[in-house]
Amino acid sequence: MFSYFKVLSFFKVFLFVAFMLISGGVSAQMGPEVSVDSNGKILKWEEGSRDYFVMYKSVLLNLNQTKCLQDCQPGQDKAGNPQADACVDPNVGTTFTLMNNHIPSDAHIEAAYLVWTTAVERDKFDAMVDNSVTLTFTGKDGNVTHSAEITGPEHYLDESDGFTYEGKRLEFPLMTGYANPYKTCNVDTDCHETIGTYSECVPYEGKTYCGLRQGSYTYRIDVTDFFETIHELGRDAGISVDGFQLLGNYNVSGIPCTNSSHYLDISGMIGGWSIIMV
Repeated sequence: MFSYFKVLSFFKVFLFVAFMLISGGVSAQMGPEVSVDSNGKILKWEEGSRDYFVMYKSVLLNLNQTKCLQDCQPGQDKAGNPQADACVDPNVGTTFTLMNNHIPSDAHIEAAYLVWTTAVERDKFDAMVDNSVTLTFTGKDGNVTHSAEITGPEHYLDESDGFTYEGKRLEFPLMTGYANPYKTCNVDTDCHETIGTYSECVPYEGKTYCGLRQGSYTYRIDVTDFFETIHELGRDAGISVDGFQLLGNYNVSGIPCTNSSHYLDISGMIGGWSIIMV
């Protein structure tokens, strides 16, 4: 039987995963019997057998809503194109409210993955990335709560384990014009006056040019157990319908975020999370 929900949700998942692969600098393939999670489970689309839904939230804010027409300053908004310029307090996090129009009343979660992506502060490129966030559920009526620290394997920025974690460090020169597209430099201060304080000397084709260094990473962690607990707590609270057990607020906190000039000044801030439910 044709399911509009299934088709719509499939494309939500597909588009989100595609976004995460790009923003996290990920090169892993996706498709039937291609992606395998850290537990060896093969991840693939199965037509007609399951439904999918994605909860997602950004951890970025648009506080400086000053409009500009041209020669815009960092954080200013061109018409119809608002720019992120600040971060949500990681201790507070962001919340998605799952309502009964999002999922069928008989929905029972068989698998779930928490995915988060963020950028790294320039002075932390050589340190281990932050690998832990907190996932908290508060039921629609407030009589069911569950919280857990979700921790991925430890990694440095420039590492990948195939599915659970992938990170990327980028170094590239910035174009300054058509006649002489790249500006050579010896020290970072050579770049500050002509380009901006966010620019640094970066190696490129045997020379050093004024450019940019950025880094971002993505974690994808199996949180199926978290949802199994929600179902159990819901039944204990007298909620007999599986889908109703899932309704409420899902908060993710602890995702680091940066609005340093290395990202803000080129409208390149990154940060957000999603939960893919099967």
